[in-house]
Amino acid sequence: MKHIFVINPLSGKKDISNILIKELEQNYSSLDYEIYITKEMNDATRFVHEYATNNNDELCFYACGGDGTLNEVVNGAVGFPHVRVGCYASGSGNDFIKVFADREFTNLDKIINGEEKLIDLIKVNDRYVINMCNVGFDANVAANTIKFKRLPLMNGKRSYNLALFYSLLFKMKSYCKIKLDDLDTYEGKILLTVSSNGICCGGSYYCCPNALVDDGLIDVVIVKSVGRIKFLRLVGKYKDGTYVNVPKYQSFVTTKKIKKVEITANKDLVYCLDGEILRSNHLNITIEQKVLKFNLPKK
Repeated sequence: MKHIFVINPLSGKKDISNILIKELEQNYSSLDYEIYITKEMNDATRFVHEYATNNNDELCFYACGGDGTLNEVVNGAVGFPHVRVGCYASGSGNDFIKVFADREFTNLDKIINGEEKLIDLIKVNDRYVINMCNVGFDANVAANTIKFKRLPLMNGKRSYNLALFYSLLFKMKSYCKIKLDDLDTYEGKILLTVSSNGICCGGSYYCCPNALVDDGLIDVVIVKSVGRIKFLRLVGKYKDGTYVNVPKYQSFVTTKKIKKVEITANKDLVYCLDGEILRSNHLNITIEQKVLKFNLPKK
């Protein structure tokens, strides 16, 4: 197997390119590997797709960065049966890998000698998502997080928490229609909705604690529009994932496991795909079961 390290030099608080290159040169001289440093947004998707198209050998691409870098590598790799995707965690959040809390995604030796696991991917319109799609307030928080990350001493968790309270100063509701599996439909004002493959976002918000990456289902959360006081009472439980067990929240929080979500609105909604901020008035969200070979670091 050939090992290709796709490094995003802008991910996280520092460029890990030189550190990773030095470790590979010093300790893995016999390994068949290659390094690629991304140059711009979506460059990783282009590189991985072209490389996989032109090479028939078994390949493993390691996304060296955060969830955004991993998303780009996944979108380039999906559809190639000879390709595996791994992660060397060097971003500010790295939320997807929190599903595998017992694995070390910064231990190069365990990463290189990892094992394959077939996992699901969510598809949002024409983009694959490995972790989650956030719409509404969550997406606004993610957009503001990007701004606060540039400040000194702001890691992923701190910048997300600051962005959350900053976002409270602005409009908190969106009007849309949400259809679940062509059966249940909700139409009205929402605070947020999440369609998830993973369990965590924002560095420490376990909004989908029961999600599984290989069950062929999307974990959906819909939080109806609520006042700021009620929302602040919910935040702590939403963060640690225990809100799903609190009966009093069920009047305005819906959780389901389904295969398809359709979201429509009269005007563009802010949404977030694995950290990337986008806008659209129509989202078609589906699950594709066990379509990606994911590299789990060796135990």
